Amino acid sequence: MSDDDDDDGAGRFLTAGQIEAYGRFVGTPAVEDLERFFLLDDVDLKLVRGRRGAANRLGFALQLTTVRFLGTFLDDPLAVPDAVLEYLAGQLGIRRPGVVRDYLMREMTRFEHRWEIQATDGWQEFSEVTDELTRWIDRRAWATGEGRKAIFDRAVPWLRQRRVLLPALVPLTRLVGRVVQQSHLRLWETLLELVTAEQAVLLLKLVEVAEGQRISALEWLRREPTGDTATALVKALSRVAEVAGIGLGGVDMSVVPQRRVVDLARVGMTANATALRMRTPYAKRVATLLATIVYLEGKATDDALEMFDVVMTTQLLARAQRESAKDQAKRYTRVSREASKLAAAMEVVLTATEAEQDMPIARMWDLIEDVVPRSELRAAVALIHEVAPPGADPEQEWQTALAARFPVARKFVRLLAETIEFGATADAAAVLIALNGLPDLLDARPSKTVCHLGLLQRLVVR
Repeated sequence: MSDDDDDDGAGRFLTAGQIEAYGRFVGTPAVEDLERFFLLDDVDLKLVRGRRGAANRLGFALQLTTVRFLGTFLDDPLAVPDAVLEYLAGQLGIRRPGVVRDYLMREMTRFEHRWEIQATDGWQEFSEVTDELTRWIDRRAWATGEGRKAIFDRAVPWLRQRRVLLPALVPLTRLVGRVVQQSHLRLWETLLELVTAEQAVLLLKLVEVAEGQRISALEWLRREPTGDTATALVKALSRVAEVAGIGLGGVDMSVVPQRRVVDLARVGMTANATALRMRTPYAKRVATLLATIVYLEGKATDDALEMFDVVMTTQLLARAQRESAKDQAKRYTRVSREASKLAAAMEVVLTATEAEQDMPIARMWDLIEDVVPRSELRAAVALIHEVAPPGADPEQEWQTALAARFPVARKFVRLLAETIEFGATADAAAVLIALNGLPDLLDARPSKTVCHLGLLQRLVVR
């Protein structure tokens, strides 16, 4: 987590590269940097050529350009790569760049040049913007949760964009560290104030390992459910009920940025119980656990609903369809054989009537029985009526198979309706009412067909 950055000692949270790059040259500037920062325009040349002597002109040009490149003046204005010195000397027509060593002979000249450059280019002292920078660091740390390293990396460009002379490394690192830490403390204290003392105690108990247990209650609740059975769904819904039973899901955490809550919850969802118990200060520990439980309540609900979708698809709908199809397949051989007899008889009728419209019935039957005996035709008609009665609902077989899966739904339907608080738009209000009425439908105990089929239809309608 960003709020765990080390702050023991000024500058310790900076990398070696950051410390080296802060206020000094590292290596030789690239060609594009030379052209961007060290190219003297007409205004610069006029300002530089107002100095007496080649050493002063080159020294002034060095200070003018290095402060633009680094955001600060060098203690030793000559501590620059040879490429920079030669690039400036070439623009000023100075054939011997080494003459710049004479620039160090009078210390006051260097300071006078700094003051003039600072006034001409509009550079501000760090002390002039300290309050504004403090507010900026505080707002960014509060909104993003970024740590001291990240804030420092952004504070330096912030200063340079406003033409603020970079201070010494230690004051800036201390300012960033102090403000960021205060922002974190304010976050933890704000979240701590959202819970009562009793709720705080309850949160702390979640990371305690009870006697006879191997893991804490929080570690148990963090475990995601697995499987695609009704039993697994019952466990997932029970998990939702357990998390909701802690009673913190309704805590309004909108007073802090959502990103900060997510960052705290991420720690709570991954750190082991020992690390969470040792998290200091007290406000930080409670805030982390609060964010974790609020997040976990939503996560447990999402997990349960995803599993519900899987169970409905694989254990109820798909199986009912498979069983219906399997039953149809068993009857297919008999139905197809009898249907072929009826088709052959009907073909005789059609052919005969086309040849002779007024053919006597007796003659027609003689032609039919030459193809299929009348007794077999009666048996075929009886079988077709048995398999597919006239006026039968084509969906009835599937619904019957679905009703047969009712024992699977009975395991979880009450928990589903009573554990998860669903919402609905105006158009879907009827579906929500039906869903919330499932427990009553179970208790009403109407006829077996109405209970099983009606309940499952309500689940499918979702």
